[in-house]
Amino acid sequence: MNIDLKKIPKKRRRIVQYLLDNPDQVVINGSEALSKRLSVDRSTLINACKDLGHSGFKDYRKIISERVFNLGHKAPPFIKQYKKSTPLQESIISSLAADLSAVEMTSKKIDLKLIEKAVNIIFDSNIVYISALGYNAVVGQYLENLLRTLKSGIINIEHYHGAVFDVINNISNKDLVISFSFDRVMLDCQNIFTAAKNKGAKTISITDSVHSTLVDGADVNLLINNPSRVFFSPIVATISLCNAIMHYAVEKNKPESLEKLKAYTKMAEKSDIYI
Repeated sequence: MNIDLKKIPKKRRRIVQYLLDNPDQVVINGSEALSKRLSVDRSTLINACKDLGHSGFKDYRKIISERVFNLGHKAPPFIKQYKKSTPLQESIISSLAADLSAVEMTSKKIDLKLIEKAVNIIFDSNIVYISALGYNAVVGQYLENLLRTLKSGIINIEHYHGAVFDVINNISNKDLVISFSFDRVMLDCQNIFTAAKNKGAKTISITDSVHSTLVDGADVNLLINNPSRVFFSPIVATISLCNAIMHYAVEKNKPESLEKLKAYTKMAEKSDIYI
């Protein structure tokens, strides 16, 4: 497609170029998700599609989908169903594709040295407080379950107010706070994070934006890709990041880590936990 970018308003040139360079992302993302990724409003995205000669994003996405399949462009295998899917099936495909994209984009952009630094801080700290309230609680619980197999003093904050006040009162400069926040920061998470910094404790933020208030002053900020504003959208990429932290921790702390995992397995087998 030959497009003279100089004839397109400056504000939309970057958007048009992205649409031309990333047909897969056009296929697997809705207009809202793509707008957020490009940091523009939906009207700008729609106008960029019009600059390419289409009536809007939906029309452009349909044309690009057909080209992707017809040209054999690399895409996840199940995306091929998109061409013949119903609107309801399309929601399933879009969700699966968005999760794959989020993990892929996170893995491409993550700074491996920051993961190494995060693990070092975790194991150098006395108590590790995990702050992941609200809909983020599932990732806090997951990270707690991983880390406590290798280290004592892992505390996941699961309740509002009272538990938050306890942490703020008791945290010391030998401790660590790991806070999760996506889209908007929960006030209680921010209060714990601020208290940790004021008391000289270490802080690790796991967010989807460099503009998050948790990033300011954090010892380590790990960024994940968030494909949309839906609450559960960042969870898959975040769990993948937690897995990476755990794998690095196991590797770094060998042979002690393997011995602990073996002991854990033996205890589970002895107790007949699984049938």
